Amino acid sequence: KEEKPEGKEKKETKEVQTAETKPENIPQKSPKKIKTVQCKVMLLDGTEYSCDLEKRAKGQVLFDKVCEHLNLLEKDYFGLLFYENSEQKNWLDSSKEIKRQIRGLPWIFTFNVKFYPPDPSQLIEDITRYFLCLQLRQDIASGRLPCSFVTHTLLGSYTLQAELGDHDPEEHRSDYISEFQFAPNQTQEMEEKVAELHKTHRGLTPAQADSQFLENAKRLSMYGVDLHHAKDSEGVDIMLGVCANGLLIYKDRLRINRFAWPKILKISYKRSNFYIKVRPAETEQFESTIGFKLPNHRAAKRLWKVCVEHHTFFRLVSPEQPPKAKFLTLGSKFRYSGRTQAQTRQASNLIDRPAPYFERTSSKRVSRSLDGGMKFDLFLQCNDYIRVVSLPKLYGTAVNIWRILYRTCSICVHYSCVYYGISNQIREKNNLRPFTLLCFDSIQVYICGISSFFASMSGKVLHSLSCCFCSFAKVPE
Repeated sequence: KEEKPEGKEKKETKEVQTAETKPENIPQKSPKKIKTVQCKVMLLDGTEYSCDLEKRAKGQVLFDKVCEHLNLLEKDYFGLLFYENSEQKNWLDSSKEIKRQIRGLPWIFTFNVKFYPPDPSQLIEDITRYFLCLQLRQDIASGRLPCSFVTHTLLGSYTLQAELGDHDPEEHRSDYISEFQFAPNQTQEMEEKVAELHKTHRGLTPAQADSQFLENAKRLSMYGVDLHHAKDSEGVDIMLGVCANGLLIYKDRLRINRFAWPKILKISYKRSNFYIKVRPAETEQFESTIGFKLPNHRAAKRLWKVCVEHHTFFRLVSPEQPPKAKFLTLGSKFRYSGRTQAQTRQASNLIDRPAPYFERTSSKRVSRSLDGGMKFDLFLQCNDYIRVVSLPKLYGTAVNIWRILYRTCSICVHYSCVYYGISNQIREKNNLRPFTLLCFDSIQVYICGISSFFASMSGKVLHSLSCCFCSFAKVPE
């Protein structure tokens, strides 16, 4: 009777041992390789930022990387743009995967101001105001932000003070302003007026010049207005502008109507139509709905999303929570997921760090000369001093160097061939000693080596010339 339980214990121990040894024989699965995609972001100063992202990464990951690269904390005013084609632009949604928003490769974005602050003086850091200045300078130079002659000259003078410092008669001669572009159609009269105003800003620091620039730019009628092509109920071409205050309607570059956010009850779209429901006026009893025709369905949805984002950012204290998922839902689930202006200001007041260092001038600038031709300049910055090197002069000098190298190479090749022919004739007619033959061969190798050296040098100079010209001959649209 006592032996049977011992046999059972042996069976149990065997079963336990086999159960323990089985997992050891199972091969471990190799970890999956993470697929990455290269992203390129064009920054406001003209430089390019590149990084590798996971293929399933969301837009917030890329945006945080760009802001970290720029050392930017007040980042809620900015966003990333990508273009479906030459005319259609979209803002990258930070809450969605990038691959679900952009079609195909490569992933190319531009870092732009998304929400123009109505009062830039409330921005805490100088670096935030500097990026806003860069965006406004692009808007003015491209014609997206129209200005009068007086405003062009005033803003241009503050730009010179911020980038060049006080006016120096010895360093800043009569033609130094042509290196900058302040307006789409820049004239000699405008440049002379800018130079006069630049002399009056003596003593202003770059940060103070930027602040004065923003104080004058924010008063422009088209400041911070995002325009969209549309047609009214009668089929007349108009422009719908979205800004911090509401929805604006333009016809022939003149504002013909304005709907403030408090006056708008509802915004919606259906197919290529965009609708706003407006509160009744004092003399009216019922609400009215106004419709506009957009070029296509995607344009109508894009305008609706821009309106939702601007209304939430500027009017609400906190963003609305997205609706709970149901089995059957009608309409779009899109909601602005970032921080509002009120939340951004609260977070900015908590910033406690020394003012970050940043370079105020871009290393490359392209401007138009007054005769309509292109003028390329290379800006070399060393601490607070800027030297301007005219690219045509630099290019001409490099071309002369290449010509000298090329001629030297051709002369070496010519004499190498002549020497080869003479040495062959001497060898055929005379029986030379091995040492003499060795001297002939070494001289020939030496001449061939010199010619190949000059050939490689001329090739490198020619390659650098082509790269330099291609990199500096890009004109922004």
